[in-house]
Amino acid sequence: NPEHPEALLFLGMAYSKAGDEARAMEAAKRAHKVNPYDYNALVNLGTAYSRLGNLPEAARIYMEVIRLYPERPLGYYNLGSTFYGGGQKGEARKWLREAVMLDPSFKRAVSLLKRIDAEGKEKLAEILLRENLNTFIVSHDWSHPLIPKIDIIKEHNISRIEYD
Repeated sequence: NPEHPEALLFLGMAYSKAGDEARAMEAAKRAHKVNPYDYNALVNLGTAYSRLGNLPEAARIYMEVIRLYPERPLGYYNLGSTFYGGGQKGEARKWLREAVMLDPSFKRAVSLLKRIDAEGKEKLAEILLRENLNTFIVSHDWSHPLIPKIDIIKEHNISRIEYD
């Protein structure tokens, strides 16, 4: 049956695997129309929007997944990934943390969260090193959570980073 929700889901996945994201989107939309509350149909629709570069619509769909299925970490992960893809790392981090709280063994969520944290540490160190200050900035997990055990030292306009 070409309008059976599961058949449409598999059809969409096959199109996506073949690189035909436009047809994958159409199959995902049809599956969602047949059953608008189906978890897999919603996730696949969000994924299709994301792959076609429509991140705002993907985020809207993933918010719906979270609203309907708050106990499932994939919606949070996908929303976090969507924000990360759009350069909104703070929002990405928030949703990825939710995914990891629901499932601490969710490797993709943990990995992306670690990548965002590492990028944040590097960016903060870069910003602090550019400051034209004659001062010491020391962090040992208390002055700023993004720079654990790193000393950023500026003295006489010379900067260096010391790692403990």
